[in-house]
Amino acid sequence: IGTSGLFVAMYGIIQWIFRLPIPAPWDIERRITSIFHYPNALSLFVGPIVILSIIEWWRTRKEQSVWQWFWIFTFSVGSIAIILAKSEAAIASITLIIFCFFIVQKSIRKMTCGIIVILILLSVSIFPIRSLIIQKFTFQDWSEKVRLSQWEETIDLLKEQPFFGAGLSGYPIALKPYHKATYLEIFQYPHNVFLNVWVELGLLGLLSFLILGSMIKLKIIFSKPFFISATSFIFLQMFFHGLVDVPYFKNDLAMLTWIMFTIFLFEYGQVNKSKK
Repeated sequence: IGTSGLFVAMYGIIQWIFRLPIPAPWDIERRITSIFHYPNALSLFVGPIVILSIIEWWRTRKEQSVWQWFWIFTFSVGSIAIILAKSEAAIASITLIIFCFFIVQKSIRKMTCGIIVILILLSVSIFPIRSLIIQKFTFQDWSEKVRLSQWEETIDLLKEQPFFGAGLSGYPIALKPYHKATYLEIFQYPHNVFLNVWVELGLLGLLSFLILGSMIKLKIIFSKPFFISATSFIFLQMFFHGLVDVPYFKNDLAMLTWIMFTIFLFEYGQVNKSKK
């Protein structure tokens, strides 16, 4: 998994350094896409691997092994690629989850909380940063306005087709009668994890998604001792990024999701086995 993320990220950085062709319209802003057709596809794939890298580095930090340096390199290259892709949701979700992970670590909890307080104070006191944050959280930014428009139209669609949704890959066609913001294109998906699942798989699909998510959550909460897995933080990052994007309905992302889910179940089984 680490190697695949490293390959995708390195190709994207090479794309930026050597000015290799970037698909339109992303070439105007020079947002790298790597092997994909758009920047967010890169960040959606590499983002979870960046989280995996920082956690695996922390786990192996006291070992004098090549793996420690591999994970540092993967984290660094992956982070640079996501920054060059200019994916704000990926950057925000990764930053949030890294802080969450370090807060869980008793040895650096106080230092992490101190850094968070300092960053919050700086964000509040520096006007350009404060203004940007307010724009993002109040949906005044262009990309947020586009998302709001998508969600409103998708909800109108689901009001009339709540049980079956639009069907697999049926969203762009099904949305046409509800598409009022004609100055915007109709996207392949609504760009929200809940709405994505609902329109693609219907109400039963959404229910299945919620059951799987609840199962993971309950296994973590009710484990004694408290079960903390690398995949738990990876799922959190995918979820937060997925609130404004599409973290699953793509072949590479679907495979990545189920690989992580399998690893989670394996780790959980290993923890329970060790207790016995």
